[in-house]
Amino acid sequence: MSDKINSVKEKLINDYINKIDTAVENYNSAIETDGEIFDLVFEIANVFENDVPNLSGSLLLRTGSELRDASTTRAMLIMHLANSGIEYKGKRVEENVNEKRFWNSFIHWFETELPSMELLNTRYLHWDNWDGGTWILGLDYDHEFTLYRGTAYPDSLRNNTGDFSEIKAFIEMAYKYWVINSGECHYKFTIEVNDRFKIFKLPYRLQSGIVIKQGYKTTFPIDKIIN
Repeated sequence: MSDKINSVKEKLINDYINKIDTAVENYNSAIETDGEIFDLVFEIANVFENDVPNLSGSLLLRTGSELRDASTTRAMLIMHLANSGIEYKGKRVEENVNEKRFWNSFIHWFETELPSMELLNTRYLHWDNWDGGTWILGLDYDHEFTLYRGTAYPDSLRNNTGDFSEIKAFIEMAYKYWVINSGECHYKFTIEVNDRFKIFKLPYRLQSGIVIKQGYKTTFPIDKIIN
């Protein structure tokens, strides 16, 4: 470990932490490659090679590890400050950014695209004649959650706090109660959900109506309909 950090090096570390936070906040795995974050953490590892020698060995630097590597780099820089008696006073990074992005994308698709895909029970849809006519979702989330879970619609879903247990419950309820009970409809809904898990690189998969956690994979096998 190096000598006590001077004010110039402290500013450099804080600047790099801010760069990491900005890169993570702006990252969208659906449309971007992982190069920007990897370039940044690799640069930081080289700059602090002597100060934080175990940083390089802690990075995976492979597809799907960009947010994990960014979080690791950030934490090790903050620990480096702490080892020199300096408290990091910047903002806390949110650990569940991908869950939030997943839910934001999923609920937007669920409410705007899914109604016209002929996958939902028609009792949850309303026809709107405006501008040529379109199906509009008519789900009362509070009623449905009270009916099937005995609880009100979770604030975590209203406010998108990234509570994956509630996201999981929503998806499983949709599969079981709201999607038309047919193999074809369940299959198409499952494909849509799993495609979004892949886009946001979440280690989950909808299978037979249950969201299961699995080891990280960059690809998922295609679901099959069993007669």
